[in-house]
Amino acid sequence: MRVLVCISHVPDTSSALRFTSDQKGLDVASLSFVIGPYEDYALARAVELKEQGQVAHISVLNVGKSDTDATLRRALAIGADVAYRVDAHPQNGY
Repeated sequence: MRVLVCISHVPDTSSALRFTSDQKGLDVASLSFVIGPYEDYALARAVELKEQGQVAHISVLNVGKSDTDATLRRALAIGADVAYRVDAHPQNGY
């Protein structure tokens, strides 16, 4: 069996939230991002099933910009075999 886990790129709950100097937005440069907690659980369960021999291949998918690549690399370190990122804001406008 092959498994696809869709993962999200969310701020770490232990990160301190800071606002931009104009107080109109969130300063994302000061945040650290992680895999969403439910997706992290799904990935861990898929890895467990792979270790038991019930899963042959684990893929992870994220829709986002290139700044989500670290999250995809983390999923690969956890045990995913391949990671895909669908560019949320393509440069050519399509």
